[in-house]
Amino acid sequence: MRAIAVAVALLAACSGGEWVREYDKELPRSDREGRFVAALVVDEPTGRPMAGVRVRAHFEEVGHGMPVAPLVAEFETDEFGLFSVPWEQRFYSCHWVFDHPGYAAQDHYVEVPDVVEMRPGIAVAGRVIGGDGAPAAGVLVEHFAGCVHSPTVRSATTDREGRYRLDDVALEQDFLWALAPNGAAEYFGAARTPQAGFVMRDLRCAPGVTVVGRALRADGAPLSGVMVYNDQLERGPKATTGSDGSFRLVGLPPGAKVLCDAPGSRLAMERSSAPPAPGEPPKPEERRLCVRPPGEASKYLFWIDRDEEETSPNEQGEATLDTCWHGPLRLQFTHEEFGGGEIVVDADRPLVDVPPSSFPAPGSAVVLGLDGWPFVGEFSVHGEYGWEGIPPPFCSWRLRDGARVRFGSTYRRLRGDGPYLLRPASARIRVRADAEEFSCAVGGSLGWPDEEGSCEFDGLDAGPHVLLVTAPGRVGKAMRVLLREGKRREISVRLPPR
Repeated sequence: MRAIAVAVALLAACSGGEWVREYDKELPRSDREGRFVAALVVDEPTGRPMAGVRVRAHFEEVGHGMPVAPLVAEFETDEFGLFSVPWEQRFYSCHWVFDHPGYAAQDHYVEVPDVVEMRPGIAVAGRVIGGDGAPAAGVLVEHFAGCVHSPTVRSATTDREGRYRLDDVALEQDFLWALAPNGAAEYFGAARTPQAGFVMRDLRCAPGVTVVGRALRADGAPLSGVMVYNDQLERGPKATTGSDGSFRLVGLPPGAKVLCDAPGSRLAMERSSAPPAPGEPPKPEERRLCVRPPGEASKYLFWIDRDEEETSPNEQGEATLDTCWHGPLRLQFTHEEFGGGEIVVDADRPLVDVPPSSFPAPGSAVVLGLDGWPFVGEFSVHGEYGWEGIPPPFCSWRLRDGARVRFGSTYRRLRGDGPYLLRPASARIRVRADAEEFSCAVGGSLGWPDEEGSCEFDGLDAGPHVLLVTAPGRVGKAMRVLLREGKRREISVRLPPR
């Protein structure tokens, strides 16, 4: 009979039943003494926990003669999307990088958020122009998402035409770094052009030189494995000498100093190149866009490039924009009620008319609360926020088929042409534990006990969920629970001492 009971229990577990097992990780804030570094990592569009996310700790090395952000340790989120490691002194002053294929990497310095929301990445393309004004081939382009001392998270090498492509980055990525043989090193802000697609502005290098030489001891013996650098920028240029003391520094400004921190060292150098004559970018002819928006024109603002001035329509309801950019353009606009949008204008003529028919119709959505009354709270679509406390219906050009929306704790993907009627999830969990301080996680949400000692999650979808409960000095629990629509599940958890 016992064998039959065990077989039935295993069958229930395999077919989607409930289970409970011990859990040895620590949730964020379950230990107030800072003995753990922990974060729940979720997919931002869906709120679902992400397993297998790489978490790397890089030390912030600020010395000019030191390597950039050396790797300290590497970890991975578990099956429940949790990253949790005991604190060690080696983690002091570290950049914590969260990375996963298909997503943009995140860099958090020293403090790790309780919940890390990973955004799907995009591919951006651009071009490097050398100090002579010509496309620079064979140049390594690096992207870093934190300060100038942070590690490189994406890189690519330019082709013959100086073009590069970086995959899985965020559109608002921070900085790029490129060392061209005839260009001076500098930090480039990752500015997007007004052209259609994810095209970045040219990285135009000032004239620079490449220096080669050898690092030697006072007696003339070669110095191997030491750092040779220029101290104008924290990131470099810098290089480690070879076994014969040789080095090659690319991207130096003309006349820049080359330094070495090794005691008693001297540098024997020769310039391998002369600074090129600076090249000027071509000046294309201007083109003009005449925009006639639908509806009340005074509620619009238009622009082609963020570096150019925003334009409001005139009394005749027409906005005029001049630009030197050619090819397909992104005409960007915002509306007082419908948020932001853009139109791709692909007519490459000196004068282009953009009539009302070019504008998409804004979608609308009504969100009902659990009581059947209209929902008034935080509502977002495609990462665009701004509807908090505004009575429905919500209207936006981003409300369309396939869009992901979030209201309260509920995530939904829109289907069809709308208008959309959305209802929040109605299942709930209330958790109590036999510990004064504890932390809980359900899906991609974290919770902590209130004044009554209970932790409650609402707005959950019916069906199976994994509940995690941890407390300092206790053995945690992971449990699979089944929730019913409109019902609250009361759960008491015993956490035995470690």
